[in-house]
Amino acid sequence: MTALTPHLPFAGVLGFQPMPAHFYPIIALIVVAYIVAAELAKLLFLSHTPAVTLRENIRLRHQ
Repeated sequence: MTALTPHLPFAGVLGFQPMPAHFYPIIALIVVAYIVAAELAKLLFLSHTPAVTLRENIRLRHQ
């Protein structure tokens, strides 16, 4: 949506200008790199077993 905004009829009134065409692959690469990094971080974070399970944590707090 953001990439299309400069091409709308009212874009000139708001001072928007289209980006050069060579920017679009760069932005796509940045987005893909961000998604891959987020998925790797989730994989690393969620692969470890917690020292105390949620059930044990609740039981310990209510003693």
